[in-house]
Amino acid sequence: MNKKAAIQLSVQFIVLTVLALITLGIGFYLVTNIFTTAEEYKVILDKETQENIISTLKKSGEILSLPITSYTIKRGDNEIVAFGVLNNIGTDSTFTISIVCTEAIAPDDTELCAVNKGIPCGESAGQCSRWIILDTEEETLQNRESLVAGLFIQVPNNAPSGIFGYSIKVYTGNTQYGTTKKLYITVPE
Repeated sequence: MNKKAAIQLSVQFIVLTVLALITLGIGFYLVTNIFTTAEEYKVILDKETQENIISTLKKSGEILSLPITSYTIKRGDNEIVAFGVLNNIGTDSTFTISIVCTEAIAPDDTELCAVNKGIPCGESAGQCSRWIILDTEEETLQNRESLVAGLFIQVPNNAPSGIFGYSIKVYTGNTQYGTTKKLYITVPE
């Protein structure tokens, strides 16, 4: 009787082990599929965003495009923002994009910085000018050619709460091209 019980226990253990391995394999497969699909959608979304910005630039007659001007980003999080430029000068030109943190207001309406009032956006504003990295700072475009630049926004873990305003300017040489675009980032408490 003891031998029979031992064999039954061994068979049950083997069956449970096989079932556990199958379940684990299915779990890995599902997780891999979910993440792969999410990455594919992200790439498609990015391509669609670029195509929409280029289409808007060409149809609307605008030379600069920032479709969404306000974002809420938690500390430690990031966001990628698309910014479009259309060369409407008539010749090939080199365009330079400049982004500067120009204002920051704390939740209690205290000005952390205000460049136009002589309050620099340094330590008190969490070094907000360093939060945005451009994937393309300078690009030569042929006439009627457009560029969609990615703005990678990384809010540091130690950033103060508040609303941070950025001025985005595009230059050809020393001359500003188009109007200044404003981007606002809200860091919640």
